Amino acid sequence: MEKNVLKTSGKFLLLSMVGLLLSVHALAQSITVKGVVIDNTGLGVIGANVLVKGTTNGTITDMDGNFTIQANKGDIITVSFIGYKAQEQPASELMKFVLQDDTELLEEVVVIGYGSVKKNDLTGSVTAIKAEEINRGAITSPDQMLQGKVPGLLVTPASGDPTGGATIRIRGAASLYASNDPLIVIDGVPVTAEGGAGMANPLASVNPNDIESYTVLKDASATAIYGSRASNGVIIIQTKKGTGDKMQVSYNSSYSLKQNSSRLDVMTGDEYRDYVNTTYAGTDRLTQIQKLMGNANTDWQDLIYRTAFSTDQNVSLYGNVKGVFPYRVSLGYTYDEATLKVGDNKRTNLSVSLTPKFFQDHLSVNVNLKGIYNKANYPNSGAVGSAISFTPTVDPYFRNADGSINYDLCNGYFNWMAEDGSVSTNPTISPLSQLYDNNNRNKSWRSMGNLQLDYKIHGFEDLRLNLNLGYDLARTEGYTYAELGSITSMRNQLSNDLYNDYANNNANTLLEFYGNYNKDFGIHHLDVMAGYSWQHNYVKYDNISYYNDNREQVYNQSPTDRREYYLISFFGRINYSLNSKYLFTFSLRDDASSRFSKENRWGLFPSAAFAWNIAEENFIKEADTPLSSLKLRLGWGKTGQQDIGMDRCYAYQPR
Repeated sequence: MEKNVLKTSGKFLLLSMVGLLLSVHALAQSITVKGVVIDNTGLGVIGANVLVKGTTNGTITDMDGNFTIQANKGDIITVSFIGYKAQEQPASELMKFVLQDDTELLEEVVVIGYGSVKKNDLTGSVTAIKAEEINRGAITSPDQMLQGKVPGLLVTPASGDPTGGATIRIRGAASLYASNDPLIVIDGVPVTAEGGAGMANPLASVNPNDIESYTVLKDASATAIYGSRASNGVIIIQTKKGTGDKMQVSYNSSYSLKQNSSRLDVMTGDEYRDYVNTTYAGTDRLTQIQKLMGNANTDWQDLIYRTAFSTDQNVSLYGNVKGVFPYRVSLGYTYDEATLKVGDNKRTNLSVSLTPKFFQDHLSVNVNLKGIYNKANYPNSGAVGSAISFTPTVDPYFRNADGSINYDLCNGYFNWMAEDGSVSTNPTISPLSQLYDNNNRNKSWRSMGNLQLDYKIHGFEDLRLNLNLGYDLARTEGYTYAELGSITSMRNQLSNDLYNDYANNNANTLLEFYGNYNKDFGIHHLDVMAGYSWQHNYVKYDNISYYNDNREQVYNQSPTDRREYYLISFFGRINYSLNSKYLFTFSLRDDASSRFSKENRWGLFPSAAFAWNIAEENFIKEADTPLSSLKLRLGWGKTGQQDIGMDRCYAYQPR
C-alpha cells in the first residue's frame, strides 16, 4: 500500500511540473501588438520609435502613426519621438499612445559665451549637442563626434594618419590668408593651436569620453562676443562633472580594425612587361627598358598597407561627498595605428573635476584639471604615391646570391643605383625605403585647467560675480633622421646627413571676470552681463641639428625663437524677452591685440539679434495643428581675426 502511495505521489509531482512549465510557456506566449501613436491634437505621429524594452526588437510608425510589432505578454512597449516625452505601457494586442510635448526640451539651458540661456530663448544661430546625441563607436578624437551632427559644420578627417587632426570649418572659410580654424573653448578656457607638434589639434586635448556637451556658435550675432577670434565660429566644450550620492565606477573599452576601402588598380609585373614589349616593339628603346626590368610581380601597395588596430580604454570615478562636494576623476588610453605599416599614436588622458558649493549654495567653485601625454610616430605618406608609380617588375629587396636579403646595400630595400654602383640622386626612392628608413617621432605633454568662482550676492541673488583663472601649458620634444645605410641617408651625405632635434614650449594664461544680472519682471525678462578678459600666450622653439653618423657633433643650432602676444578685452551683453515671444540680444566687445600696431590695436565688435517665438502666439497654440517650435530669427554682427600670417605674435614687426 505504501508503494502505491509513493507511485501516486510521484505521478502527481510529475504532472505538477509539466503543468508549471506549460503555464510558464503560456506567460511567455508571443503576441502580435497592433497600435497607434498620436499627439495631443489627435494626429498620428510619423516615424516614432517603438521598442520592446530591454531588447533590440523595434519598429517605427507609418504615415498614420500605426505600428505592428511582435512581443511577449508581460513585455513593456516604449514609444519615443524627438520633441515629445517618451511613454511606456505593458504589451497588449491593441495599444494606443498619446504623446505630450516635451517642454523641458525648450527649457534646456545652453552654454554660450560667458553665460547660459534657455534653448527656447536663443536669438543667434547656435547648435547644442548633449552627450547622448554625440556620435559613438570607434572614436579616437573629439572632432569625430561632431561629424554630421551640426548643420553648417564640416569636419574633414585627416588622411588616415592617426597623428593628424581633422580640418573643421563652420560655414566655410572666412579668409584667404589668415587661419580658418574655429575658436575652441574648453570649460571656459580658450585654447590655441600653438601646442607644438603632436598637439596642434586643440580638440585632441580632451578625452572624448569626458565630453558632456558641445555648443557651436555659427553666425556673427552669436560669435561677436568673442570679438577678434570669432570670424570662423566658436566651439564650446563642457566636460562631465561629478553626480550621484556615493562613489561610482564606470569603465568602457573599445577595439576596432580598419583598412583601406580600396586600392588603385595598377599593372602587375607581367602586364607591365607586355605593355612595354608591345609599345616599344622594334625600337632601340625596348632594349634599354628591358635591361631595367626584372622578372618579379611586386604589389607595392600590398607591401606598405596593413589592417590597422585601434583601442580606447577609459575608467572614471565620480560621486558626491556628503551631498556638497561633487567630484569626477577619469583616466583614458588611446592607441591608434595607421593603415601604413609605419605610423601610430599613443595618448593618455587624465581629468579631474571638482564642483563644490559653499555658503548655502551662494558660492560655486568649479575646478577643472586635464593632463595629456602623447607619443607620435609619423608615417611617411610619400610612400603612398611611390607605391602606385614604382615599377612592379623588380624584387622589392636587394638579394645575395643565395636569395637572402643583402642588408649591406640600402638596408636591403631595392633602389635604383648608378651604373657604377654609386648613389644616384635622380630616381624615385622605393616605397619601402620611404616607409622604413625615415624616422619622425615626438612626445608631448599638455596640461590645461581653470579655477572658476561664481558668487551670488547675499541678499541680492539676482546678481552673480564670476572669476575665471585658466592656463594651458604644453611641451613637445621630437627628432627626425634617416636610418644610416639607407638610400635616403646616402643621398643626404652628398650634402649633409642630419639628425634634427627640436623642442617646443607653449604657455597660455587667462584671467576673466564678469558680472551677471538676471531678473524676471512679470512678462519681462532681463539678463545683463559685463566683464573683462586678459590673456597672454608665450611660445618658445629650440632647434638643433647633428651630423647623423655622429650625433654628438653639432651641425647647426638655431637661436631660440620666442614669441608672445597679449589680448585685453572688455565685453558685455543684454538679453531681453517679452512674454517669451519677442527676444532681443545686444552684445559688444572691445579687443586690444598686441599682434597689431598701436594705431590699429583696438577693435570694436558689436552685434544685435531679434527672434520671434511664433509657436508661443495664441493663433498657433489654438490652431488645429499647433507647432511645438517655430521661430523667426534676424541677426547682425561684426567679428574679427587676429591669427594672420605665419608669425602670429607680433605680425606687424616681421623679422
